[in-house]
Amino acid sequence: MSQDAADHATADHASAHSLQGTVVRPRSEEERLRVMEWAFDYRGDVTLELAGSESVCGYVCNRVAAGAESCLELLLPGRPGLLKVFCRDIQSVRFTGEDTASGRSWEAWMRKKREEKESGGASSAPRRP
Repeated sequence: MSQDAADHATADHASAHSLQGTVVRPRSEEERLRVMEWAFDYRGDVTLELAGSESVCGYVCNRVAAGAESCLELLLPGRPGLLKVFCRDIQSVRFTGEDTASGRSWEAWMRKKREEKESGGASSAPRRP
């Protein structure tokens, strides 16, 4: 894996740190499957560099972990349907799109709800007289 990917490999990828801008070059099948999960969990577009110098950019909407048949399914901008990419063909994954979930942790959501409740906002239950 690249150095910046190695930093993420030791940390929980779903933490407050975004993978946005990270490039991962998996060197084993185990790393490839781990990165496949990261790409699926990521809430932005990824660019996949494939064997043969081809690349595709899109949103990973599904993944199938099935040994040699493991694949990602991507929605590509301006193209109908899904593109299936076999994981064995992926040379690198670049987390290129904006991570729309960055900074939207459970703690931030709870803090917002607590503040709404304290201010009598719409999310608080009606008070009895």
